[in-house]
Amino acid sequence: MDLPSIKLDKVIRDPVHGYIKLTNLEFDLIQLPVFLRLHRIKQGSTAYLTYPGSLNSRFGHVVGAMHLGHKIITQLLATLDPIDFKKLFPTMNNDDLALLIKSVRLACLFHDLGHGPFSHAGEKLMLTATKEYPEEIEEAKRLFDITDVEKLPIHEYYSYKLIKDGEVAELLKKEDSRLVELSSSLIIKKSESQIVKDNVDGFSILHKIVSSQLDADRMDYLMRDGLMSGVTYGQIDADRVIMNMAIIHDKLGGYELAIHSRALGAIEDMLDARFKMYKWLYQHHTVVATDNLMQLALQKLVKLKKTELSLFHWKKFSNGLSNDDFILNKLIECWCQNSSEFESYKGLWDRRFIPTSILKRPSDYPEFAFLVQKYTGRHQSDDVIGQKIKEFSKSTEAEKKLDAEFQTMGEPLKNTNVIIITTGRAPYQPLSEEDNVWLFDEQGEIHELMKKSAYTSHINQEWQTSPSVYISCFIPNVMKSKIDKLMKEKMRDAIIKAIFPKKGEK
Repeated sequence: MDLPSIKLDKVIRDPVHGYIKLTNLEFDLIQLPVFLRLHRIKQGSTAYLTYPGSLNSRFGHVVGAMHLGHKIITQLLATLDPIDFKKLFPTMNNDDLALLIKSVRLACLFHDLGHGPFSHAGEKLMLTATKEYPEEIEEAKRLFDITDVEKLPIHEYYSYKLIKDGEVAELLKKEDSRLVELSSSLIIKKSESQIVKDNVDGFSILHKIVSSQLDADRMDYLMRDGLMSGVTYGQIDADRVIMNMAIIHDKLGGYELAIHSRALGAIEDMLDARFKMYKWLYQHHTVVATDNLMQLALQKLVKLKKTELSLFHWKKFSNGLSNDDFILNKLIECWCQNSSEFESYKGLWDRRFIPTSILKRPSDYPEFAFLVQKYTGRHQSDDVIGQKIKEFSKSTEAEKKLDAEFQTMGEPLKNTNVIIITTGRAPYQPLSEEDNVWLFDEQGEIHELMKKSAYTSHINQEWQTSPSVYISCFIPNVMKSKIDKLMKEKMRDAIIKAIFPKKGEK
Protein backbone atom coordinates (compact mmCIF):
# COMPACT_ATOMS: atom_id res chain seq x y z
CA MET A 1 0.00 0.00 0.00
CA ASP A 2 1.07 3.58 -0.60
CA LEU A 3 1.70 5.24 2.75
CA PRO A 4 0.99 8.86 3.64
CA SER A 5 3.80 11.19 4.56
CA ILE A 6 3.96 11.88 8.31
CA LYS A 7 5.39 15.33 8.96
CA LEU A 8 8.37 14.90 11.29
CA ASP A 9 9.70 18.37 12.08
CA LYS A 10 11.58 17.79 15.34
CA VAL A 11 14.75 15.79 16.00
CA ILE A 12 16.28 14.12 19.07
CA ARG A 13 19.85 12.82 19.13
CA ASP A 14 19.80 9.33 20.65
CA PRO A 15 22.83 7.21 21.63
CA VAL A 16 21.18 4.01 20.33
CA HIS A 17 19.33 4.98 17.15
CA GLY A 18 21.06 8.20 16.12
CA TYR A 19 18.63 10.90 15.02
CA ILE A 20 15.02 10.24 16.01
CA LYS A 21 12.38 12.38 14.35
CA LEU A 22 9.15 13.49 16.02
CA THR A 23 5.94 15.19 14.99
CA ASN A 24 5.13 18.56 16.50
CA LEU A 25 2.46 16.83 18.63
CA GLU A 26 4.97 14.32 20.00
CA PHE A 27 7.45 17.10 20.70
CA ASP A 28 4.78 19.01 22.65
CA LEU A 29 3.86 15.87 24.59
CA ILE A 30 7.39 15.22 25.82
CA GLN A 31 7.54 18.72 27.31
CA LEU A 32 4.82 17.80 29.82
CA PRO A 33 5.67 17.06 33.49
CA VAL A 34 4.28 13.52 33.13
CA PHE A 35 6.91 12.84 30.45
CA LEU A 36 9.79 14.81 31.96
CA ARG A 37 9.27 12.71 35.10
CA LEU A 38 10.58 9.73 33.10
CA HIS A 39 14.02 11.40 33.03
CA ARG A 40 14.10 10.66 36.76
CA ILE A 41 12.98 7.03 36.52
CA LYS A 42 15.96 4.76 35.83
CA GLN A 43 15.36 2.04 33.27
CA GLY A 44 17.34 -0.47 35.34
CA SER A 45 16.07 0.52 38.80
CA THR A 46 19.03 -0.17 41.16
CA ALA A 47 21.21 -1.85 38.52
CA TYR A 48 23.58 1.14 38.62
CA LEU A 49 24.84 -0.13 41.99
CA THR A 50 26.26 -3.12 40.09
CA TYR A 51 26.82 -1.60 36.63
CA PRO A 52 27.66 2.11 37.15
CA GLY A 53 26.76 3.00 33.55
CA SER A 54 23.21 1.72 33.94
CA LEU A 55 21.78 5.19 34.51
CA ASN A 56 19.67 5.44 31.36
CA SER A 57 16.12 6.64 31.89
CA ARG A 58 12.65 5.52 30.90
CA PHE A 59 12.41 8.74 28.86
CA GLY A 60 15.11 7.68 26.40
CA HIS A 61 13.58 4.21 26.18
CA VAL A 62 10.05 5.31 25.26
CA VAL A 63 11.37 7.64 22.56
CA GLY A 64 13.46 4.75 21.19
CA ALA A 65 10.48 2.39 21.29
CA MET A 66 8.44 4.96 19.35
CA HIS A 67 11.19 5.10 16.71
CA LEU A 68 11.17 1.31 16.28
CA GLY A 69 7.37 1.16 16.44
CA HIS A 70 7.27 3.53 13.46
CA LYS A 71 9.57 1.24 11.49
CA ILE A 72 7.37 -1.76 12.24
CA ILE A 73 3.99 -0.20 11.44
CA THR A 74 5.21 1.30 8.16
CA GLN A 75 6.80 -2.03 7.18
CA LEU A 76 3.56 -3.90 7.86
CA LEU A 77 1.28 -1.44 6.08
CA ALA A 78 3.60 -1.09 3.08
CA THR A 79 3.53 -4.85 2.47
CA LEU A 80 -0.22 -5.23 3.06
CA ASP A 81 -2.54 -5.78 0.11
CA PRO A 82 -5.41 -3.21 -0.06
CA ILE A 83 -7.96 -6.03 -0.07
CA ASP A 84 -6.48 -7.53 3.08
CA PHE A 85 -6.33 -4.08 4.66
CA LYS A 86 -10.08 -3.72 4.15
CA LYS A 87 -10.71 -7.11 5.76
CA LEU A 88 -8.58 -6.20 8.76
CA PHE A 89 -9.93 -2.66 9.10
CA PRO A 90 -13.43 -2.80 7.58
CA THR A 91 -14.57 0.63 8.81
CA MET A 92 -11.33 2.41 7.91
CA ASN A 93 -9.91 3.60 4.60
CA ASN A 94 -6.70 4.91 3.06
CA ASP A 95 -7.29 8.31 4.62
CA ASP A 96 -6.95 6.63 8.02
CA LEU A 97 -3.48 5.22 7.39
CA ALA A 98 -1.82 8.27 8.92
CA LEU A 99 -4.06 7.86 11.96
CA LEU A 100 -2.91 4.24 12.43
CA ILE A 101 0.76 5.16 12.10
CA LYS A 102 0.43 8.02 14.59
CA SER A 103 -1.50 5.82 17.02
CA VAL A 104 1.20 3.15 17.05
CA ARG A 105 3.94 5.75 17.47
CA LEU A 106 2.06 7.31 20.38
CA ALA A 107 1.28 3.97 22.05
CA CYS A 108 5.00 3.12 22.02
CA LEU A 109 5.81 6.59 23.36
CA PHE A 110 3.19 6.20 26.13
CA HIS A 111 3.75 2.56 27.10
CA ASP A 112 5.98 3.25 30.16
CA LEU A 113 4.33 6.45 31.42
CA GLY A 114 2.91 4.49 34.33
CA HIS A 115 6.16 3.23 35.83
CA GLY A 116 6.63 4.22 39.46
CA PRO A 117 9.79 5.05 41.41
CA PHE A 118 12.50 2.47 40.76
CA SER A 119 10.21 0.81 38.22
CA HIS A 120 9.05 -2.66 39.32
CA ALA A 121 10.22 -2.15 42.94
CA GLY A 122 7.30 0.26 43.46
CA GLU A 123 4.53 -1.82 41.87
CA LYS A 124 3.21 -3.40 45.08
CA LEU A 125 2.62 0.04 46.54
CA MET A 126 1.07 1.20 43.27
CA LEU A 127 -1.42 -1.65 43.50
CA THR A 128 -2.10 -0.87 47.16
CA ALA A 129 -2.69 2.79 46.28
CA THR A 130 -5.12 1.80 43.53
CA LYS A 131 -7.09 -0.40 45.95
CA GLU A 132 -8.14 2.87 47.60
CA TYR A 133 -10.23 3.36 44.45
CA PRO A 134 -12.38 0.22 43.99
CA GLU A 135 -13.83 1.53 40.73
CA GLU A 136 -10.32 1.72 39.26
CA ILE A 137 -9.54 -1.84 40.32
CA GLU A 138 -12.68 -3.06 38.58
CA GLU A 139 -11.82 -1.04 35.50
CA ALA A 140 -8.29 -2.47 35.39
CA LYS A 141 -9.56 -6.04 35.78
CA ARG A 142 -11.96 -5.47 32.90
CA LEU A 143 -9.41 -3.81 30.60
CA PHE A 144 -6.78 -6.51 31.11
CA ASP A 145 -9.28 -9.38 31.34
CA ILE A 146 -7.90 -10.47 34.72
CA THR A 147 -9.84 -11.67 37.78
CA ASP A 148 -6.94 -11.91 40.25
CA VAL A 149 -6.23 -8.37 41.49
CA GLU A 150 -2.69 -9.28 42.52
CA LYS A 151 -1.80 -10.12 38.91
CA LEU A 152 -2.86 -6.79 37.43
CA PRO A 153 -0.16 -5.21 35.23
CA ILE A 154 -0.48 -2.06 37.28
CA HIS A 155 2.06 0.12 35.48
CA GLU A 156 0.33 -0.60 32.16
CA TYR A 157 -3.00 0.41 33.68
CA TYR A 158 -1.39 3.62 34.94
CA SER A 159 -0.09 4.32 31.44
CA TYR A 160 -3.62 3.89 30.11
CA LYS A 161 -5.05 6.31 32.69
CA LEU A 162 -2.36 8.91 32.03
CA ILE A 163 -3.29 8.90 28.34
CA LYS A 164 -7.02 9.13 28.98
CA ASP A 165 -6.93 11.92 31.55
CA GLY A 166 -5.24 15.27 31.93
CA GLU A 167 -2.85 17.19 29.71
CA VAL A 168 -1.93 14.25 27.46
CA ALA A 169 -5.55 13.75 26.39
CA GLU A 170 -6.01 17.51 25.90
CA LEU A 171 -3.08 17.71 23.48
CA LEU A 172 -4.16 14.60 21.57
CA LYS A 173 -7.71 15.89 21.15
CA LYS A 174 -6.46 19.11 19.61
CA GLU A 175 -5.11 17.10 16.68
CA ASP A 176 -7.63 14.23 16.49
CA SER A 177 -9.87 13.00 19.31
CA ARG A 178 -9.52 9.43 18.00
CA LEU A 179 -5.84 9.41 18.99
CA VAL A 180 -6.83 9.16 22.65
CA GLU A 181 -8.89 6.02 22.12
CA LEU A 182 -6.54 4.34 19.67
CA SER A 183 -3.22 4.93 21.42
CA SER A 184 -4.60 3.93 24.83
CA SER A 185 -6.32 0.85 23.37
CA LEU A 186 -3.02 -0.46 22.02
CA ILE A 187 -1.67 -0.68 25.58
CA ILE A 188 -4.49 -2.66 27.19
CA LYS A 189 -5.72 -6.16 26.40
CA LYS A 190 -9.47 -5.60 26.07
CA SER A 191 -10.46 -2.31 24.46
CA GLU A 192 -13.77 -0.60 25.13
CA SER A 193 -13.35 1.68 22.10
CA GLN A 194 -15.95 1.19 19.37
CA ILE A 195 -13.51 1.92 16.55
CA VAL A 196 -11.24 -0.84 17.87
CA LYS A 197 -14.13 -3.28 18.24
CA ASP A 198 -15.21 -2.58 14.66
CA ASN A 199 -11.66 -3.31 13.42
CA VAL A 200 -10.63 -5.86 16.03
CA ASP A 201 -8.56 -8.13 13.76
CA GLY A 202 -6.40 -5.27 12.57
CA PHE A 203 -5.89 -3.76 16.00
CA SER A 204 -5.01 -7.12 17.54
CA ILE A 205 -2.05 -7.19 15.13
CA LEU A 206 -1.10 -3.57 15.82
CA HIS A 207 -1.18 -4.38 19.54
CA LYS A 208 1.70 -6.82 18.96
CA ILE A 209 3.92 -3.93 17.87
CA VAL A 210 3.55 -2.55 21.40
CA SER A 211 3.40 -5.82 23.37
CA SER A 212 4.61 -9.21 22.10
CA GLN A 213 7.65 -11.46 22.02
CA LEU A 214 9.31 -9.26 19.38
CA ASP A 215 7.81 -5.85 20.09
CA ALA A 216 9.35 -2.39 19.79
CA ASP A 217 9.64 -2.14 23.57
CA ARG A 218 11.74 -5.30 23.87
CA MET A 219 13.96 -4.45 20.91
CA ASP A 220 14.79 -1.03 22.31
CA TYR A 221 15.47 -2.04 25.90
CA LEU A 222 17.80 -4.85 24.87
CA MET A 223 19.83 -2.50 22.68
CA ARG A 224 19.71 0.44 25.08
CA ASP A 225 20.36 -1.41 28.34
CA GLY A 226 23.18 -3.41 26.77
CA LEU A 227 24.89 -0.29 25.47
CA MET A 228 24.48 1.83 28.59
CA SER A 229 25.39 -0.86 31.13
CA GLY A 230 28.31 -2.23 29.11
CA VAL A 231 26.66 -5.68 28.97
CA THR A 232 27.07 -5.90 25.20
CA TYR A 233 24.95 -9.02 24.72
CA GLY A 234 21.95 -6.76 24.10
CA GLN A 235 23.16 -5.61 20.68
CA ILE A 236 20.77 -7.11 18.13
CA ASP A 237 19.94 -6.70 14.42
CA ALA A 238 16.51 -5.13 14.93
CA ASP A 239 16.39 -3.82 11.35
CA ARG A 240 16.83 -7.34 9.97
CA VAL A 241 13.86 -8.56 12.00
CA ILE A 242 11.67 -5.56 11.14
CA MET A 243 12.36 -5.51 7.40
CA ASN A 244 11.16 -9.13 7.19
CA MET A 245 7.89 -8.57 9.05
CA ALA A 246 4.56 -8.88 7.24
CA ILE A 247 0.88 -9.49 7.88
CA ILE A 248 0.17 -12.91 6.39
CA HIS A 249 -3.21 -14.28 5.32
CA ASP A 250 -3.13 -17.90 6.47
CA LYS A 251 -4.96 -20.97 5.10
CA LEU A 252 -7.49 -20.84 7.92
CA GLY A 253 -8.71 -17.46 6.75
CA GLY A 254 -7.09 -15.48 9.54
CA TYR A 255 -4.21 -13.03 9.69
CA GLU A 256 -0.94 -13.18 11.61
CA LEU A 257 2.00 -10.88 12.12
CA ALA A 258 4.81 -13.11 10.85
CA ILE A 259 8.49 -12.83 9.97
CA HIS A 260 10.15 -14.29 6.88
CA SER A 261 12.28 -17.30 7.71
CA ARG A 262 15.30 -15.55 6.16
CA ALA A 263 15.42 -13.49 9.39
CA LEU A 264 15.48 -16.59 11.61
CA GLY A 265 19.10 -15.99 12.59
CA ALA A 266 18.31 -12.43 13.70
CA ILE A 267 15.33 -13.68 15.73
CA GLU A 268 17.47 -16.34 17.40
CA ASP A 269 20.10 -13.70 18.17
CA MET A 270 17.45 -11.53 19.77
CA LEU A 271 16.19 -14.35 21.99
CA ASP A 272 19.77 -15.30 22.84
CA ALA A 273 20.49 -11.65 23.70
CA ARG A 274 17.45 -11.55 25.96
CA PHE A 275 18.59 -14.70 27.76
CA LYS A 276 22.08 -13.28 28.33
CA MET A 277 20.80 -9.87 29.36
CA TYR A 278 18.60 -11.49 31.98
CA LYS A 279 21.46 -13.68 33.13
CA TRP A 280 24.07 -10.92 33.39
CA LEU A 281 22.05 -7.75 33.99
CA TYR A 282 18.37 -7.99 34.86
CA GLN A 283 18.78 -11.05 37.10
CA HIS A 284 22.33 -10.50 38.27
CA HIS A 285 22.33 -11.63 41.90
CA THR A 286 23.26 -8.20 43.27
CA VAL A 287 20.74 -6.40 41.05
CA VAL A 288 17.83 -8.56 42.21
CA ALA A 289 18.95 -8.21 45.84
CA THR A 290 19.13 -4.40 45.73
CA ASP A 291 15.84 -4.18 43.82
CA ASN A 292 14.20 -6.23 46.56
CA LEU A 293 15.86 -4.11 49.22
CA MET A 294 14.46 -0.99 47.54
CA GLN A 295 11.01 -2.55 47.51
CA LEU A 296 11.25 -3.11 51.28
CA ALA A 297 12.53 0.45 51.77
CA LEU A 298 9.58 1.91 49.85
CA GLN A 299 7.15 -0.06 51.99
CA LYS A 300 8.89 1.18 55.15
CA LEU A 301 8.57 4.82 54.03
CA VAL A 302 4.81 4.41 53.63
CA LYS A 303 4.36 2.31 56.77
CA LEU A 304 6.07 4.94 58.92
CA LYS A 305 4.20 7.72 57.08
CA LYS A 306 7.42 9.31 55.89
CA THR A 307 5.70 9.62 52.56
CA GLU A 308 2.06 9.25 51.56
CA LEU A 309 0.68 6.17 49.85
CA SER A 310 -0.92 8.55 47.36
CA LEU A 311 2.57 9.28 46.00
CA PHE A 312 2.27 5.91 44.23
CA HIS A 313 -1.04 6.67 42.53
CA TRP A 314 -1.09 7.67 38.87
CA LYS A 315 -2.59 11.08 39.61
CA LYS A 316 0.69 12.09 41.26
CA PHE A 317 2.57 10.86 38.20
CA SER A 318 0.53 13.17 35.98
CA ASN A 319 1.96 16.15 37.87
CA GLY A 320 5.54 14.95 37.40
CA LEU A 321 5.86 13.77 41.01
CA SER A 322 7.06 10.44 42.44
CA ASN A 323 10.47 9.60 41.02
CA ASP A 324 13.74 7.86 41.91
CA ASP A 325 15.54 11.02 43.05
CA PHE A 326 12.79 11.99 45.47
CA ILE A 327 12.61 8.51 47.00
CA LEU A 328 16.36 8.06 47.45
CA ASN A 329 16.73 11.52 48.99
CA LYS A 330 13.81 10.80 51.31
CA LEU A 331 15.43 7.52 52.45
CA ILE A 332 18.74 9.24 53.19
CA GLU A 333 16.95 12.06 55.01
CA CYS A 334 15.00 9.57 57.15
CA TRP A 335 18.16 7.65 57.95
CA CYS A 336 19.91 10.82 59.04
CA GLN A 337 16.99 11.72 61.30
CA ASN A 338 16.32 8.24 62.69
CA SER A 339 18.98 5.74 61.68
CA SER A 340 17.51 2.88 63.72
CA GLU A 341 14.43 2.69 61.48
CA PHE A 342 16.23 2.93 58.14
CA GLU A 343 19.67 1.46 58.76
CA SER A 344 18.59 -1.80 57.07
CA TYR A 345 18.48 0.04 53.73
CA LYS A 346 21.84 1.75 54.04
CA GLY A 347 23.30 -0.34 51.21
CA LEU A 348 21.14 1.62 48.75
CA TRP A 349 23.24 4.77 49.25
CA ASP A 350 26.39 3.34 50.91
CA ARG A 351 27.60 0.41 48.86
CA ARG A 352 29.79 -0.93 51.67
CA PHE A 353 26.59 -2.25 53.26
CA ILE A 354 25.10 -3.87 50.16
CA PRO A 355 23.64 -7.41 50.63
CA THR A 356 25.98 -10.36 50.26
CA SER A 357 24.84 -13.26 48.06
CA ILE A 358 24.63 -16.75 49.57
CA LEU A 359 23.12 -18.62 46.62
CA LYS A 360 23.72 -16.92 43.28
CA ARG A 361 25.34 -19.05 40.54
CA PRO A 362 24.67 -22.50 39.02
CA SER A 363 27.95 -23.68 40.56
CA ASP A 364 26.60 -22.83 44.02
CA TYR A 365 23.71 -25.29 43.77
CA PRO A 366 25.62 -28.61 43.91
CA GLU A 367 27.48 -27.52 47.05
CA PHE A 368 24.28 -26.14 48.57
CA ALA A 369 22.43 -29.37 47.72
CA PHE A 370 25.20 -31.46 49.28
CA LEU A 371 25.03 -29.44 52.50
CA VAL A 372 21.23 -29.76 52.60
CA GLN A 373 21.49 -33.52 52.14
CA LYS A 374 24.21 -33.76 54.75
CA TYR A 375 22.15 -31.80 57.27
CA THR A 376 18.82 -33.59 56.65
CA GLY A 377 20.28 -37.04 56.05
CA ARG A 378 18.15 -37.39 52.90
CA HIS A 379 19.07 -37.40 49.21
CA GLN A 380 17.22 -34.63 47.37
CA SER A 381 17.56 -33.41 43.79
CA ASP A 382 18.54 -29.83 42.93
CA ASP A 383 15.03 -29.29 41.51
CA VAL A 384 13.34 -30.44 44.72
CA ILE A 385 15.62 -28.25 46.81
CA GLY A 386 14.92 -25.25 44.58
CA GLN A 387 11.17 -25.85 44.83
CA LYS A 388 11.32 -26.07 48.63
CA ILE A 389 13.19 -22.76 48.78
CA LYS A 390 10.48 -21.16 46.61
CA GLU A 391 7.70 -22.57 48.81
CA PHE A 392 9.49 -21.42 51.96
CA SER A 393 9.91 -17.88 50.60
CA LYS A 394 6.13 -17.62 50.12
CA SER A 395 5.32 -19.00 53.58
CA THR A 396 3.96 -16.66 56.24
CA GLU A 397 6.24 -18.44 58.73
CA ALA A 398 9.43 -17.89 56.72
CA GLU A 399 10.60 -14.74 58.48
CA LYS A 400 9.78 -16.17 61.91
CA LYS A 401 11.75 -19.39 61.29
CA LEU A 402 14.76 -17.53 59.94
CA ASP A 403 14.74 -15.13 62.89
CA ALA A 404 14.63 -18.07 65.31
CA GLU A 405 17.73 -19.63 63.74
CA PHE A 406 19.72 -16.40 63.72
CA GLN A 407 18.71 -15.49 67.26
CA THR A 408 20.70 -18.49 68.53
CA MET A 409 23.90 -17.21 66.91
CA GLY A 410 24.58 -14.12 69.01
CA GLU A 411 25.87 -10.72 67.87
CA PRO A 412 25.91 -9.57 65.13
CA LEU A 413 24.42 -12.59 63.31
CA LYS A 414 21.18 -12.46 65.27
CA ASN A 415 20.33 -9.26 63.36
CA THR A 416 20.67 -10.92 59.95
CA ASN A 417 18.09 -10.06 57.29
CA VAL A 418 17.50 -12.62 54.52
CA ILE A 419 16.29 -11.82 51.00
CA ILE A 420 14.92 -14.72 48.92
CA ILE A 421 14.05 -13.92 45.31
CA THR A 422 12.52 -16.19 42.67
CA THR A 423 13.09 -15.35 39.01
CA GLY A 424 10.93 -15.18 35.89
CA ARG A 425 10.31 -17.30 32.82
CA ALA A 426 12.41 -18.29 29.81
CA PRO A 427 13.27 -15.90 26.93
CA TYR A 428 10.76 -17.55 24.60
CA GLN A 429 7.82 -19.04 26.41
CA PRO A 430 4.48 -17.86 25.02
CA LEU A 431 1.73 -17.66 27.62
CA SER A 432 -0.97 -18.04 24.96
CA GLU A 433 -1.38 -18.54 21.21
CA GLU A 434 -1.45 -14.76 20.85
CA ASP A 435 2.18 -14.66 22.05
CA ASN A 436 3.53 -17.10 19.46
CA VAL A 437 6.23 -15.97 17.03
CA TRP A 438 5.26 -17.03 13.49
CA LEU A 439 7.59 -17.56 10.54
CA PHE A 440 6.55 -17.68 6.88
CA ASP A 441 8.43 -19.06 3.89
CA GLU A 442 8.50 -18.36 0.17
CA GLN A 443 5.31 -20.39 -0.33
CA GLY A 444 3.47 -18.39 2.30
CA GLU A 445 3.33 -21.31 4.73
CA ILE A 446 3.23 -20.27 8.40
CA HIS A 447 5.12 -22.12 11.14
CA GLU A 448 5.51 -21.48 14.84
CA LEU A 449 9.09 -20.53 15.77
CA MET A 450 9.87 -23.58 17.90
CA LYS A 451 9.01 -25.87 14.96
CA LYS A 452 11.76 -24.30 12.87
CA SER A 453 14.38 -23.33 15.44
CA ALA A 454 16.16 -25.98 17.45
CA TYR A 455 18.44 -23.17 18.62
CA THR A 456 15.52 -21.48 20.40
CA SER A 457 14.78 -24.74 22.21
CA HIS A 458 18.42 -24.91 23.29
CA ILE A 459 18.25 -21.33 24.61
CA ASN A 460 15.25 -22.27 26.72
CA GLN A 461 17.03 -25.40 27.95
CA GLU A 462 20.09 -23.36 28.85
CA TRP A 463 17.86 -20.95 30.76
CA GLN A 464 16.88 -23.84 33.03
CA THR A 465 20.50 -24.18 34.16
CA SER A 466 20.45 -20.63 35.53
CA PRO A 467 19.39 -20.17 39.16
CA SER A 468 15.67 -19.76 39.70
CA VAL A 469 16.16 -18.74 43.32
CA TYR A 470 18.62 -16.25 44.81
CA ILE A 471 19.38 -15.86 48.51
CA SER A 472 21.13 -12.79 49.91
CA CYS A 473 21.78 -11.56 53.45
CA PHE A 474 22.76 -8.36 55.19
CA ILE A 475 23.25 -7.16 58.75
CA PRO A 476 22.42 -3.53 59.48
CA ASN A 477 25.57 -1.47 60.05
CA VAL A 478 27.87 -4.40 59.22
CA MET A 479 29.91 -4.03 56.06
CA LYS A 480 29.63 -6.62 53.30
CA SER A 481 33.39 -7.18 53.37
CA LYS A 482 33.20 -8.35 56.98
CA ILE A 483 30.27 -10.64 56.27
CA ASP A 484 32.03 -12.19 53.25
CA LYS A 485 35.11 -12.97 55.31
CA LEU A 486 33.69 -14.10 58.64
CA MET A 487 29.98 -14.88 58.58
CA LYS A 488 28.82 -16.02 55.13
CA GLU A 489 29.10 -19.75 55.86
CA LYS A 490 27.28 -19.41 59.18
CA MET A 491 24.49 -17.52 57.45
CA ARG A 492 24.16 -20.30 54.88
CA ASP A 493 23.99 -22.97 57.58
CA ALA A 494 21.27 -21.08 59.47
CA ILE A 495 19.22 -20.72 56.28
CA ILE A 496 19.51 -24.45 55.57
CA LYS A 497 18.32 -25.30 59.09
CA ALA A 498 15.30 -23.01 58.74
CA ILE A 499 14.21 -24.23 55.30
CA PHE A 500 15.09 -27.93 55.50
CA PRO A 501 14.15 -29.38 58.90
CA LYS A 502 15.35 -32.88 59.75
CA LYS A 503 12.91 -35.78 59.94
CA GLY A 504 10.54 -35.32 62.85
CA GLU A 505 11.16 -31.55 63.02
CA LYS A 506 8.63 -28.89 61.98
